[in-house]
Amino acid sequence: MEIVRRLYESKGSEFYELLDPHVVFINYASAPETRPYVGHDGVREWAAGFRATFGDYEVHVTEIIDAGGDRVVAVGRVTGAGTASGVPIEREVTTVYMLLNGKIVKGQGFETRAEALEAAGVKE
Repeated sequence: MEIVRRLYESKGSEFYELLDPHVVFINYASAPETRPYVGHDGVREWAAGFRATFGDYEVHVTEIIDAGGDRVVAVGRVTGAGTASGVPIEREVTTVYMLLNGKIVKGQGFETRAEALEAAGVKE
């Protein structure tokens, strides 16, 4: 849980130090782009695409859940504004992270907290 917490608090190179070099990021199902982003360069590409759509977005984590074993669920809200429209956005974001040897090897977004918990095998 601490590694995921540090991920959300990190800036610059520290962010990438928490990720395995071969990390895989997958957006939530209704995202404009749902293909896997692989490695540090893939994560940079994902972030650049998100920033191009939503400007200087912010993610505020409200809950980090130990899903057991190598899985952690992060729940929060993302805020920003459409770069083309200027329309503000605010939505729940929930990600299941898988860790190996102290590094994040996969992050997958889900539409809702319930979907993420189910995918992580957590019973409420």
